[in-house]
Amino acid sequence: MNVDKRARFANQKRLRELATRHGDEVKLISSHDPSEFAACRLSAQPTATAGSIFA
Repeated sequence: MNVDKRARFANQKRLRELATRHGDEVKLISSHDPSEFAACRLSAQPTATAGSIFA
């Protein structure tokens, strides 16, 4: 559902920039794809660091 086209395009641009700048540090997935989301969730190994949400 396209509620706010401008916001959706801005978010896509932000995600493309994130992938370009930090592609070796992050993995972008679609949370709307159940198998992709589950695989990522199972493989995630959160590490506690200063200032992280896992600390």
